[in-house]
Amino acid sequence: MEEGCPRRRADEFLETRDARALAKARKRFMKAHGRVFWILGVMQYFWYRNDKRREAFVSICRDPDVQRLTWEAYMNKELVRADPMAHVRIFFKDLAHLLRLASP
Repeated sequence: MEEGCPRRRADEFLETRDARALAKARKRFMKAHGRVFWILGVMQYFWYRNDKRREAFVSICRDPDVQRLTWEAYMNKELVRADPMAHVRIFFKDLAHLLRLASP
């Protein structure tokens, strides 16, 4: 097993009861995937501020591009850059919702 892998760290914690083993595993995980969680936090802060924005966000989530990119990001725990045009389409759809040119 790799030195820093989470399972090894969990085993180390169970043997020693030293929480630093888990902190090391979390640090490695956040180094690898922290940007995704930061972006999700920004999105949550913005889109969940009030009911109107939440409704707009739900509407945006019906979009096939959003669903596909979200699923890929969720499965791989990293941002998806494979389809730049999907990001452009999503940007303009988001903008339309924000400017209330599209209904929720």
